[in-house]
Amino acid sequence: MIFKLNNQPYSVENIEYLRQDFINEKKIVLFVGAGINITTTNKLGWDGLLNNLFREAIIFNYSNPDQQESLKGLFDIEKGDYIEYKKFFAYKEFPAIFKASIIKQILGDNYINSIQYYIYSKCSYSILYDDISKSFNRDEFFNKDPKQADSPQYTTLYQIAKLILLYSSVVAVVNYNYDNFLSNAIRILKELFQSNNIKCQDIIPLDFSGVSNDREIKNRTIPIYHVHGYIPPPNELIVSKKNKIILSIEEFYDDFGDVFSWHTSTPIHLACNFTSIFMGLSLTDINTQRIIRHASNQHNNTKKMYYFTSTDMNSKDKNYEIYELLTKMKYSFFENYGLIPITTSEGYSKLYKSIDYILHEFKKSTGKTI
Repeated sequence: MIFKLNNQPYSVENIEYLRQDFINEKKIVLFVGAGINITTTNKLGWDGLLNNLFREAIIFNYSNPDQQESLKGLFDIEKGDYIEYKKFFAYKEFPAIFKASIIKQILGDNYINSIQYYIYSKCSYSILYDDISKSFNRDEFFNKDPKQADSPQYTTLYQIAKLILLYSSVVAVVNYNYDNFLSNAIRILKELFQSNNIKCQDIIPLDFSGVSNDREIKNRTIPIYHVHGYIPPPNELIVSKKNKIILSIEEFYDDFGDVFSWHTSTPIHLACNFTSIFMGLSLTDINTQRIIRHASNQHNNTKKMYYFTSTDMNSKDKNYEIYELLTKMKYSFFENYGLIPITTSEGYSKLYKSIDYILHEFKKSTGKTI
């Protein structure tokens, strides 16, 4: 059954489940991945990061200038021959986890600096501030009129930051990204709220990783657990020896095998004891699969797990009916697996507009602004 929310199709039963959980003020934990950072231009997804690092590692491995130039052309798939690129680096020959291990083997300790340069060259605090401001000025939730001609890019980060600031029952974030973009989005949006006299939570986001044990969770803080490690921006010191970055195949399986690792135990604890919303995540990470499986198998566990996902269905496509059938099969699998899918066929930026609906309904039903 489908209904229209701001002209976007959502599963009516599933969005109502989530709406009711908000009205009941269930304690919620957000699980977020690379999808929350992706825009139409920045390539901040997992594939974009790995392809860039893989290019750097392969070129670094060849000292012959002619070979280096040939490799640069091969990796520049926007200008070069994409078919040739796929032929050389097909997923079956170079899956993401293999690429990551090759990167670490060739670049050594420098791979952390390479990750840092890549992600923060795509997005800085000033870029995020400008874009969050555009989203704020266009936000129908506050009945504001658009003031910019160009459209904001980081709408997903904006929507998640708004959810955290306006709904006090979000108690933690499990972040599979290395960056501080979400915590900065929260800080920026809080500043915009306060300067416009909009009531919100006066909270401080804290990025936690294996090297931040000295940080203390207080009443006004919201912890953001970076379970794959945290890499600060270039103006901050990188602690390399103790900073456990999970990127390569050996790191994934070492982490998977250590059931007492905080990278494993903290997300499992949160998923088992709080209502969870998975956003911008694929389900290919074996640790994410284990978390979901373990939480869904808990006896008498009344906590729900929601999965925000987007499809590319087009009713004009000649194969629409087949695609729709396969998509329903996939969603049926999600539900059997313990996940409740929240979906739209109009892309991630539209998908996260459902947060506006949830916040509207929460305010209407409870009379609360936060």
